[in-house]
Amino acid sequence: YQRYWGGNADEGWSRLVLEKFGFPYVTLTDADFREGNLNDKVDVIILPSDRPEMILGPDSVETKKTPYPMPPMPPEYRSGIGKEGARALKDFVTKGGRLVAFDSSCKFAIDTCELKIANVLENLTFKDYYCHGSTLHVEVDENNKVGYGMPHNCYALVWGGQAFEVRDTFASDRYSVVCQYPKKDLLQSGWLIGEEIIAGRPCVMTAKCGDGEVVLFGFRPLFRAQTHGTFKLLFNCLFA
Repeated sequence: YQRYWGGNADEGWSRLVLEKFGFPYVTLTDADFREGNLNDKVDVIILPSDRPEMILGPDSVETKKTPYPMPPMPPEYRSGIGKEGARALKDFVTKGGRLVAFDSSCKFAIDTCELKIANVLENLTFKDYYCHGSTLHVEVDENNKVGYGMPHNCYALVWGGQAFEVRDTFASDRYSVVCQYPKKDLLQSGWLIGEEIIAGRPCVMTAKCGDGEVVLFGFRPLFRAQTHGTFKLLFNCLFA
């Protein structure tokens, strides 16, 4: 998905990686979501890391409740898929599509598809948790289709990031953990405050939604086209 409002650097880096590795793709814009019938256009939709209010647009979000002010773009340069586009996206997933969300976009994917997953880092201050571009240890379930071919122990570049908790008492079987942080000694390089908050927590998950699936990446697997060690996790999403 490519929004117009000010551009999204993670979207550009994602396109670069797909092009360098020879994956065919199409760019979806706001109009595609509003038109609906997304299953006729694509099999997988990637949401690069982005704030939910930037994906939805200003007319669909109570901006006073967001932690950051909306960028002061003139009206003619603003964009967003709106509530209509969000409904079309959920319809895409329930009809068998796969939605892949990176980092900050996970909140939008969770809310839109009504998943019973929480980000345990939400609303914390930098005094509680801080990870600003650090390399963390990650444990991978190689038997999971998204983790196929990965080493059991790898590194992830985390800039902020998400750590998940399933809060579905009656249908927990619909959720699978692909990657999780180890229970201790998470930091490989950089600076990490609040290790105990994310220790042992999932950082990449899949969730069934109707006939489709949502894949949540708590970090950006293609970060600035440099993190080759986690590229395969996304590539598996395109085929598995």
